[in-house]
Amino acid sequence: MYDVSYICNLRKNAMSRYLVFSNSSEYTRVMAQNIVYIVSAGNYSDIYTCDNKKYTVLAQLGCIEKMITHQLDKKDQFLMRIGKCLIVNLLYVCYINPNRAHIILSDNRTFLFDNMNVESIKVSQEALKVLKEHFDNQKNNK
Repeated sequence: MYDVSYICNLRKNAMSRYLVFSNSSEYTRVMAQNIVYIVSAGNYSDIYTCDNKKYTVLAQLGCIEKMITHQLDKKDQFLMRIGKCLIVNLLYVCYINPNRAHIILSDNRTFLFDNMNVESIKVSQEALKVLKEHFDNQKNNK
């Protein structure tokens, strides 16, 4: 038989991999590693997952950044804000071209997001330069 504290720790570790959005009328729980990107429009944000689902939550991007910091373990914090209205999952970044303001996110199997094919999502060259520098620094630190 398992100790109660052991079971509580298992549940806590499992929950630390989820982002939980809750308000007076809704509860949404999304596994962080499945989030490909989050786009914000005012007070609402759309969360897109690798299984091609979209969740709309009542939360601004700044609030979601705080949730990432508070709800996820350090090792599970692979979501990064780039620009005014976009958070991307670093695990899905396949291609960056800051000069063309072009980014491709994919799991190389089932999900592909190419911002050149989506009119509504614009990513600034400056934001993509910061993202590219992040990857360059990681590569150089290994």
